[in-house]
Amino acid sequence: MKTRRLLLILVVVIVMLVMLMSCSKKTTEPDDPESEPIVNEETQVIPSTTGNEIIEVAEDSVVLPADTDIDLIQEGNIIVSAPTEAAPHGLLRKVISYEEQNGQLVVATEHARLEDAFDQLDLNITQDMKTSDIETSRALIDGIIFKQDTKNPYDFSYSIDEDFNLGSNITLNIDGELTLTLGYELMVKIGLFQGLHYVKAGSFVTSNGDLGFSVNGSFDYDRSIELYEHYFVPVTFYVGPVPIVIVPKAVIVLNIDANGQASVSTSVSASATLSAGMVYDKPDWTTYQERNLNFDYIPPSLTASMESTIDAGPRFEINLYGITGPWVYGKAYLSLNADTSLDPWWVLTGGYAVDCGVNFDALGYVANYTIPNIINHSTVLAEAPSIVATPTFNPSGGTYSTTQNVTLGCTTPSATIRFTTNGSDPTEASTQYSSPITVSTTTTIKAKAFRSGWTPSATASATYTITPSGTVATPTFSPPGGTYTSSQSVSISCTTTGATIRYTTNGSEPTATSPAYSTPINVTSTKTIKAKGFKDGWTPSATASATYTISSPPPGQMIYVPGGTFIMGRTTGSGGSDELPTHSVTLNSFYIGKYEVTQAEYSQYMQPGSSWTSNYGLGDNYPAYYVSWYAILKYCNLRSMAEGLTPVYSISGSTDPVDWGSVPSSNNSTWNAAICNWSANGYRLPTEAEWEYAARGATNTPEYLYSGSNDVNSVAWYSGNNSPYGSKPVGTKAPNGIGTYDMSGNLWEWCWDWYSSSYYSSSPSSNPTGPASGSYRVLRGGIWYSGADYCRVADRFYYNPYNGNFSIGFRVCRAGL
Repeated sequence: MKTRRLLLILVVVIVMLVMLMSCSKKTTEPDDPESEPIVNEETQVIPSTTGNEIIEVAEDSVVLPADTDIDLIQEGNIIVSAPTEAAPHGLLRKVISYEEQNGQLVVATEHARLEDAFDQLDLNITQDMKTSDIETSRALIDGIIFKQDTKNPYDFSYSIDEDFNLGSNITLNIDGELTLTLGYELMVKIGLFQGLHYVKAGSFVTSNGDLGFSVNGSFDYDRSIELYEHYFVPVTFYVGPVPIVIVPKAVIVLNIDANGQASVSTSVSASATLSAGMVYDKPDWTTYQERNLNFDYIPPSLTASMESTIDAGPRFEINLYGITGPWVYGKAYLSLNADTSLDPWWVLTGGYAVDCGVNFDALGYVANYTIPNIINHSTVLAEAPSIVATPTFNPSGGTYSTTQNVTLGCTTPSATIRFTTNGSDPTEASTQYSSPITVSTTTTIKAKAFRSGWTPSATASATYTITPSGTVATPTFSPPGGTYTSSQSVSISCTTTGATIRYTTNGSEPTATSPAYSTPINVTSTKTIKAKGFKDGWTPSATASATYTISSPPPGQMIYVPGGTFIMGRTTGSGGSDELPTHSVTLNSFYIGKYEVTQAEYSQYMQPGSSWTSNYGLGDNYPAYYVSWYAILKYCNLRSMAEGLTPVYSISGSTDPVDWGSVPSSNNSTWNAAICNWSANGYRLPTEAEWEYAARGATNTPEYLYSGSNDVNSVAWYSGNNSPYGSKPVGTKAPNGIGTYDMSGNLWEWCWDWYSSSYYSSSPSSNPTGPASGSYRVLRGGIWYSGADYCRVADRFYYNPYNGNFSIGFRVCRAGL
């Protein structure tokens, strides 16, 4: 069976189950010893020699050779012929006139009836059909195959595998096998005084079928489809000299009537033995029937409401001289009715029906007659298990001012109720209801009931909104939290009359003792404001929170580093013991130089510059080196003053380097005691923690060994790729994740902190600035002549603050705005 197959169970057997009624038993001679046939004196049988010379047969004429015996074709004669080449179904015609034309006799005729040819007749035919008797066959759809068994010519076997387009890309598929044996019986009595006074016509069939159907989607389809057609070899019975020619015909028909929206699949096996027909005993009509029908089935799998019926079977015609006479149409059917509002919500019914009729155009002068539903038998094959009743809630969902204790109930005895409060649909694995559910905050409860052998109930849902009476409305902020490029004046309001708003700016929850809001709050740097409304005798409001990020455009050649928390120290790889223990550090936002300070930038404020040579890299875009830690303090303040910024460093109480005197070339306690104003907006050295945070790209993910990569060659100049000897212009390797260059390799970089190998064991967790004193200042980042290990972001080094070196440079920082 295919995917997307048809629908409806319906009918499975349906299909053809029925070729239902068509023929079977044995052949007998038509005469009765006590009722000899009497042929009407006008009846003329065309001899076989003349019959073979019939030139043409039309609807209202027969053309014969000119030398035909004229006595045969006198006006009023009934001419009868066995099958010939020109009249393959024989002839039963009444002569109206004749004339000679172009050397031929053209006989004008009209169709006659057996009642015209006989004054007395007792015809009794019972005939089993064989596949070897088929004259012509054709499939009327692509998906059906007729299979002949030469060892058993009485079996008519069919296989079907066909998709029927129901529209909207929905396909019904029917497939399976059907085997039939067919036969018919015909009795005709004509009396000398009564004329045609008795007709018995019917068919019999045995059937074995195994068919399946499936469909998936929405459909509305009503159609009758002819599947296969057989014409059998004409059978000639002689009553005295008169040939009676019978031409059986069988057409297998499929009817589909379905509508709904569902996913359905099923299969049905059926076996049937049927015999049915009708009797005309002038002037009365009666029927006869025998039946035995058995079904075996797979219960349907379906998902929604639908109605559908499929029936199939043979329409069998007993044609006399090529003219339709008695006919029988039998069909087995399968019906599926599904309605999710009923119990049981689906019912599968199997059955069969037989219609029968007589067309008297070739028999006698009686009006055509049809009798529907000679057989109309049905039986319920299967139905859906009983459906568990939908659970109920008490109290029902709604808005309440107090906590609710919700009771669940189900009217189905022995049912188990399962429920959820997280929005998911309940399953048999969900929490089992046993006692009232306490609801103190807004909650949606979903419930479903289960019982073994029954269809689970529909899911019931109820939402409980808990709004205590007298709850203060939640405060609102104007403007709302967000990122701004300038300071903001933040107003806080509350719609509850008489409420007092309390707020915090340090991240803590507001309480009744927090500052009371009265005037707009001026936010000049990144800040989170939390607010809560209070009123005597009322429930305090929920806490409102808004974060304002004040982010001015970064200074030239500077990278903004947002504040955050990271793990500092050697988190991967191997290294020195001074890189441990790893520890969590939280930093405020800050700016850091995109590049190491260049020789051109340094010379702008520090004259006459430094002792740079071509041996170690010389040029405006090369990093400045031979710069001591002391000299950098002077550079930073001079540059800050030149750009209108507040100097960061002070020595002996002054921020003006003119007051400091010459940069010492040996250890100097006064310069060692320099003070850093961390809130000033001027230039300064990064702390060791700021340097590592920036080198990591402000994140521990991914956990790179070097600044921006695990591939040292992509981001660093070091001994493994440095040729020719010396430093390289800044920014010639790849940047890290925040856009800084050369934080691995090229030159060591000064940091603010005094160096201590054990500092990580006691480092503050928030904005650490290093030990209070020491002998050396920290270096970070590695050097163009060192190995890759020194270029790791966790590696630590140090140097005398009063000395410069060809391997040491620096980059500057500024406080975040």
